Parts: sequence; structure tokens; C-alpha cells
Amino acid sequence: MEYLQEVSGEETLTRKEGTRICTKVRDIYGIDENISEITTHQYKDLTVVEQVAKLLMKRGRIIEAEQLLKQTISRVGETQTLLLMKMDVDAQLQELNARERAKEIVNKVKDMKMLPFRELVETVRLLKDLYPETLNSIGSWKSIDKLDLKDVYELFKILSFDRKSLDKAEILIRKAGQQFGKNKEEYILLERILLINLIGQRKFDEAVQLAENILAKVWHEAVTFHLAMAKWGLSQEISIDHFELFEVAVSSKPNELLQEPHFFQIMSLVYWVLGDKECSFDWLRRAEERVGNVPLNNFSSWTYLFSEPQNFQRDLKEQESMIDGKNILPRVFVFQ
Repeated sequence: MEYLQEVSGEETLTRKEGTRICTKVRDIYGIDENISEITTHQYKDLTVVEQVAKLLMKRGRIIEAEQLLKQTISRVGETQTLLLMKMDVDAQLQELNARERAKEIVNKVKDMKMLPFRELVETVRLLKDLYPETLNSIGSWKSIDKLDLKDVYELFKILSFDRKSLDKAEILIRKAGQQFGKNKEEYILLERILLINLIGQRKFDEAVQLAENILAKVWHEAVTFHLAMAKWGLSQEISIDHFELFEVAVSSKPNELLQEPHFFQIMSLVYWVLGDKECSFDWLRRAEERVGNVPLNNFSSWTYLFSEPQNFQRDLKEQESMIDGKNILPRVFVFQ
């Protein structure tokens, strides 16, 4: 009986009876002769077939593994072991085909200058969920060259629900910065968007530098809050100075401009930092009520991600635990 084993990371085929010793294999292509022998003479030895199929799959030769198993099944019938392996190979083939399809989609979309925006949105959403690595080239897509700032922001939000795709969102925003760089107002808006992205990626040093650069050009209370959060993340210590500046700045704004759940969440966090627990709870209750009445996706300063209503509610519950004295931190500061 012939079998395959691994010795110090090198695959070896031997014949147990000792009539012939097969060559030790360092290169996967070196087993081709053995596979030919197995399919011709050794196909009834399912141990050999199983191990060679596993070796082929390990080295990415999925199609050859499938052919080996199909040929063996056609000769010896369907055994439980062979069927289970065939199911595994089929699943890997399906994933391989889907990846190739994803690459085809990217190659098509990136060169289309006039792609309808809704199709672009659905393409980005699909690729983000299935094969996010294909979005690494999004900065070179011609289909995003002519987008206005509103559309860029919509794509940014799609890429900002999951920390794993925030690096793709950064590529998108930096690309847009090149396009809108001549308009000072639009460029600063993009810098503010990039700021929350960098904090979400836990690039706190870059975020601090960017926030300080923005504030040197124009005052904006939200940037002051994000600077406070970036400094907290960078030093792992709370400095209240910029939280105080933010609180003073927003206290003078008309209430009708500040009705979003994420603003209530931010105010709750600010008052907790400033030591006003009662006020912190009050703002948190407003956030819970607002997101309950208007169940839309929101930016969460707890995670620095965009969140669906149920996840935003989860963030508020965790924030409530922190206010109540539990030793926890906002998720954006927790490296896992």
C-alpha cells in the first residue's frame, strides 16, 4: 500500500511493501509522475488518493484534486471519505470561481468612466462583503473619477461599517482629495472625513497630526472632539482640554442643528470625561430615544464605524456600562 506523509515540511510518497521508494517531493510538480501511477494502478488505495488530493488542495491545485477524486469515484464508487473530500473540493472550487469572477468585475468596472452610480454602489457593496482585497485598486478606478463629493461620501460610508475595509475607504478619500484639492472648502471636508477614518483604523498619531493641521486652517468643533479622541487613543490617557473646548463650542449652537443620535452619543461621552455623570446619562437617554424613533444607520463615536441601528444600540449599552463605573473603554481603543 502506498501512502503520503509529511516529514519536516517535505511531502514524501513511499510504498509500504518496499518494492519501490518514490522520490521525496520538494516541489509540488514533482508528484505528477506519482499521481499518474496512482490513477492508473493505485486508485483502489483510498488512503493514497486522499492524501494526494489533500496535498494538491494545500498547494492550490484545486482543479487537479477534483479530477483525481472524480476519476477515483467513477472507478471504485462513492465512499464516505471520497464524498466528503469531493464536497470540500467543490466548495473550494466555488470560492475560486467566485474570486475569479470578482476580479473580472473589478477589471470591467475600474475602466468604465460612465458607470451608473447605483451600479457602482452595488459593486462596491458586493466586493466588500465577499472579496474586500479586490478593492485595493479602487484608487485607480476610472469609474470614481467623476463622482461628486456626495457620491464619494456614500461610497465611503459603505466601506466604513467594518474595520477590515477602512483601509479601502482611506484609499477612496485620498483619491478624492486629489480630485477636489483645488476647492479649499471641499478639501477640508474630505480631511475631516479622513480624520474619522484614521481614528477608526487606530492610526492615532496620523489622526492627531491631521486634526491639528485642520484646526490651524479653520476652526471646527467636531475636529476638536476627534482630536481629543485621537490623543486619548495615542496616549491611552484622557486629557480633558479639547473635550472642554468642544463642550463650550456646541453649547452655543441652535438645538435644531444637533438632533442626530451620534451627536447625543458624543455629548454623553464628553460629559462623562468632564465628570458630570448625571448629564452624561441624560444625553445617552436622548441617543437611545432618537435611534429608536428614527432607525437609520449612524456614525458611532464608540467604534468609529458606521453602525446599523442594532449595533448602535449595542454601543450605547456598552457606553452606559462605562458611565456606570464598569472598567471598559470605547471599542475603537480596544485592539483585538
